[in-house]
Amino acid sequence: EFRPDQVRPADVAQIRRSLADTPAVANRTVTVLRLIFDQALEDQLVESHPSAGIRPIPIPARDRLLTWAEFDASQSQPPERL
Repeated sequence: EFRPDQVRPADVAQIRRSLADTPAVANRTVTVLRLIFDQALEDQLVESHPSAGIRPIPIPARDRLLTWAEFDASQSQPPERL
């Protein structure tokens, strides 16, 4: 158990590093921590923001190609608004 004011930037950085093999999960986790500590700062539960300055892990762009089944499905039922 710990109090919010005991969390340090090094702790947040360690969490991010521990999730580095899944960059999207790491970035979402840091985002959630930012939101939590934004509220904690507003409620004066903490004096500083431990996730400030923690940068997201870059996620490389990737190509996603449709399978023929996905393409056919997208053509068979077009959306109401184009």
